Amino acid sequence: MNILNESIRKLFQKVENHCIAEIYKATDTVYYTEMSAINEWPVGGVQTPHLDTYSDTEKDEDPEYDIKIEKGLRGSSREWTCIVYLNDDHGGGETYFPPTDYYPMGWQSAGNPMFKERVTGDALLFQGIYHQHGVFPVRRCSRHTLSFWFTNDIMKSATQRPIENLEHNEYSIKKELITPTYDVIRNNYHATHRSKHEWRQHLLKITKK
Repeated sequence: MNILNESIRKLFQKVENHCIAEIYKATDTVYYTEMSAINEWPVGGVQTPHLDTYSDTEKDEDPEYDIKIEKGLRGSSREWTCIVYLNDDHGGGETYFPPTDYYPMGWQSAGNPMFKERVTGDALLFQGIYHQHGVFPVRRCSRHTLSFWFTNDIMKSATQRPIENLEHNEYSIKKELITPTYDVIRNNYHATHRSKHEWRQHLLKITKK
């Protein structure tokens, strides 16, 4: 949300729209971007297997978030996750899924004989709330990615306008934009849902481009 360069914002929106359309085709449900980020993973960077349910910022704001989710007092903020790979000249750094009932042998985004080698521009879209995933240690040089998370709760969606005040994070800005007047995506909420057929045709049109 702090990206002011319009060209870069349009690139983000292109990926977001494509993901939203693909998710809609798979689930028949409208999802919204909850958060997106540009990431640099330095040499040695690693991430243990985890589920995507909420951001670190939300956990900082509410230390009992985990307990409230378990008790059904709060819902998760994320369901779908997308990772876009911006370079392929590093060693390691593969996204992987540890062995589970769904993936008895596990899965990783590179070095898998059943899939082509990952290259710059490839992306991985999956339900991060259900499938644990991690990142193997990065070697040789930094790993760069774009990451996106999607929610079906429009009130948890990211603002569509640039925010110049760097003191805001993705959690605090939503409090400021809680009134529909201030944000374009919330202004268009009722219009967007007026006709599910029209929305479906719009998403299918996006994926054909």
